[in-house]
Amino acid sequence: MGGEEQKEQQSAKVVLGYMRVSATKQRKELLSQQAQMETFSDQQGWQLKKVFSDIVSGMNEQRKGLHKLLKEVATTQPFAVLCTYEDRLARFGTEVIKQYCYTLETKIYAIHQAEYTTGEEKLVEDMVALVTSFSGRLHRQRRGKAPPKIS
Repeated sequence: MGGEEQKEQQSAKVVLGYMRVSATKQRKELLSQQAQMETFSDQQGWQLKKVFSDIVSGMNEQRKGLHKLLKEVATTQPFAVLCTYEDRLARFGTEVIKQYCYTLETKIYAIHQAEYTTGEEKLVEDMVALVTSFSGRLHRQRRGKAPPKIS
């Protein structure tokens, strides 16, 4: 296949994007994630059709943006779904999301995918993510309660 023909095929590829931050105060980070996806898709010669977003923990399963993305994947079967890091899709369960997309012949591209040299490194990162998530939940619960009275 000639270079021109290959470039023409590449440019026909439609991709979707997904971005997520955990808290409202990180909202500006969504703009950065979107810009990175736009730059990456332009470099590949792809058309970034839609970008879905959520402002919620990656462990929260009630993510409207992710649900809309998965529905869009099912109906339009894009070439790929872009995200900046795999953990933007989900803290856990990314393999289920990947398998769903691959079944529909849609690839997942994490632009800045972390490289692990050992399974232990991935396990440590997962454990840190769990502790961070649960400590955040604990702090949010405490903020809603009055401090204990000292007699």
